[in-house]
Amino acid sequence: MQKIAVCVSGSGTNLQAIIDAVHSGKIHNTQIAVVISNKADAYALERANNAGIPALFPQRNTKTGVLLAKQWLMLYTNIILILLCWQVIW
Repeated sequence: MQKIAVCVSGSGTNLQAIIDAVHSGKIHNTQIAVVISNKADAYALERANNAGIPALFPQRNTKTGVLLAKQWLMLYTNIILILLCWQVIW
């Protein structure tokens, strides 16, 4: 099974489309492993939580936040990283 990490910044409409496609089987053999947002109030985090997907907001202005995001991504091997309207470069 292919695992993907999705980085978001906003309301998460594109994330929801991916969630729906995975759940319906349109995107098969795929699991959304984690959703990471650079904004604490991004509605996409709630969409992820509602779908049972781990979601986190690592504060990019802190060393701890950056390390947290890297640690989450390193938990998975052969992961595809999807940047949906990602508004920051770490």
